[in-house]
Amino acid sequence: MTKDGRNIREKVMALLRAPDYRPRDRNEIAHALDAKGRNRVQVRKTLRDLERAGEIVRIRKNRYVLPSEADLITGKLSIHQAGYGFLVPEKSGEPDIFVAAENTGTAMNGDRVVVRISRDVPQRRATDRHRAEGRVIRILERARDTIVGTLQHSKNFYYVVPDDPRIVHDVYVQPQGRRLQTAATVPRFFDSPFHSCFQRAGRLSMNA
Repeated sequence: MTKDGRNIREKVMALLRAPDYRPRDRNEIAHALDAKGRNRVQVRKTLRDLERAGEIVRIRKNRYVLPSEADLITGKLSIHQAGYGFLVPEKSGEPDIFVAAENTGTAMNGDRVVVRISRDVPQRRATDRHRAEGRVIRILERARDTIVGTLQHSKNFYYVVPDDPRIVHDVYVQPQGRRLQTAATVPRFFDSPFHSCFQRAGRLSMNA
């Protein structure tokens, strides 16, 4: 990182940590820092880098805040084969966060994610009153880009049943240009805005 980049990063973090800070979008942050020209571009890049690192988060209307200000925690998701999981926070000393199966979204075991703490946990799950519960709202980094499993097919689509029991949902794949048979296979995973929280999308690459 250049000296100017470090300087802008420090200014951005100082702004967000200020006691009177209110959530701002990238243009408002650039204006607050009086950033113009190349510095304005650097502010946008810095915001992307900080968000990717989990040091800041984007909330509604693409406004930025510190994770702690919005009940958000960044960490690694560990999923049980039953479907539920636990977020292991990146900040040392913080307790794990329980994530119910229906709240993992499209996240998979080992992914680096952002979790929002739930303040209204249903009593049916309140078995441990000292453990916080949350919901995955953003995936920052995938733990893998391939999944090993068995290729299956229905009338209208192909899907892979993962070998890893901690990957609890099937992976829907798009065959490319040739008929496929049921077999052990390795689809490449990619995110799609069209899948539901109970689906995964992928492409299948076959060696000749």
